[in-house]
Amino acid sequence: PEEERSDIGLSFDIGKLQLQSTPAWFQGAGASIFEKAGFENIARDWRDRANNTILEMSLDIADLEAQYDGPNTFKEAQELGKPGAYALWGINTLANQAPILAVQALGALAGAGAGALATAWTGPGAAGGAAVGARAGWRMGATLGTLATSALLNTGEIYSSVLLETGENRPGVTGFAGLIAGALDTINPGRFLVGKGMGRSYGVWVARKLGTDNAAAKGFLSAMEYAAVEGITERLQNHVEIMTVNYIKENNLFAEYTEWQREELTESSAAGGLLGAVLGWIPGATSGKMILRPLAEEIVNPLEEVETPTTPTPPRRPGFA
Repeated sequence: PEEERSDIGLSFDIGKLQLQSTPAWFQGAGASIFEKAGFENIARDWRDRANNTILEMSLDIADLEAQYDGPNTFKEAQELGKPGAYALWGINTLANQAPILAVQALGALAGAGAGALATAWTGPGAAGGAAVGARAGWRMGATLGTLATSALLNTGEIYSSVLLETGENRPGVTGFAGLIAGALDTINPGRFLVGKGMGRSYGVWVARKLGTDNAAAKGFLSAMEYAAVEGITERLQNHVEIMTVNYIKENNLFAEYTEWQREELTESSAAGGLLGAVLGWIPGATSGKMILRPLAEEIVNPLEEVETPTTPTPPRRPGFA
């Protein structure tokens, strides 16, 4: 008999299995290169390896998902409609994302370390000293490391979706789509929208009511901002994946989404929002005192009577009618 496993363990293992899609893309890219070079037998072998990797990954994931006791998708949690169902879905989602987050963190650290070493005595380091150069290189390297890691992970995910739904080996198209999706993690369209003031009035009002030194208030505001940012980013990345599949299937980027694809968009938005809220709470709650800039306009309650100042009439000068 198979050993019973917890939903958290199943989710974590599924997250690890999903990482296999990136090596499969490299196999597919190798097959394309060998094919163009005229080595048909080698190209066929590499293409078969990529197909087998993705097929085995999808079958293993399906087997693990069949062992779930609780809800593992946002739709299942909605159908149950209980707070406990949403909690179980959230725990499973975080466990599923843990291996992916670990790989992204390692990529960012590797890029940061390489950037710090490269600029410690060159570039900014030559003018301001090794410490100044290392700090500048650390920030730049971390950004590039995050971009590269996210692009590779998104490329693998898009490649696996294309291969499963169309059966075609398209490493070039999926690699370009993965780069676009990965860039969204550094461009951060959600943070751009939040920075433009959407919801800022509410955030400042909550902060003033709860107190700028209140850890709960800071954590709440930071969690809500990160939830909005990550929810928007994950949804856009999912759009890139779906449009790539539609492009290869029908040569039409804006083909009508299937019901499954629409459910996938909802799942990615909810998972991104949850992950952003959890990760955003930590820096918010542990940060220093919040500095609140004044709102651009004071919000006046229309139900309150506001006294309108009147300008006194100047006295008449004698001799004028």
